[in-house]
Amino acid sequence: MQKTSFPAVSLWSLCKYGFGQTIGYGTDLAIFFVVMTLVHSSFPVVAHICGKFGSAALTYFYHARFSFPGKKASSQPVSTIAYTLTVAINMMLTSAGLKVFLYFSPFTVYLTKIAIDITDVFVTYLLMRTVVFRRAAS
Repeated sequence: MQKTSFPAVSLWSLCKYGFGQTIGYGTDLAIFFVVMTLVHSSFPVVAHICGKFGSAALTYFYHARFSFPGKKASSQPVSTIAYTLTVAINMMLTSAGLKVFLYFSPFTVYLTKIAIDITDVFVTYLLMRTVVFRRAAS
């Protein structure tokens, strides 16, 4: 029976990922706040999705080059498609989570969005490392 395990995570690779996510998250929040201001807080899920699109466009290139460098197990078009699908699924899940938590949570929309996004960072890291930017076997 073959044992499967997650690739080892180094502190340096986690720091590089964290830096890229910080830039992306800053972009996400900025777009979210602008859209929320423009629509007068009426559509938080729409603002959330707009922020995710802006962030995804920026962070793909950063992660491909800096967070997960080296020979990839898949070609650039394949990793681009995998990244796009991961982001799309991510947007659906976090948007649904935002909607549910806004319904049941006593917190403001801004605190709820930040809480949802913090938990999402860990899930996204695992997906990026194991699915999207998987390294070729040596």
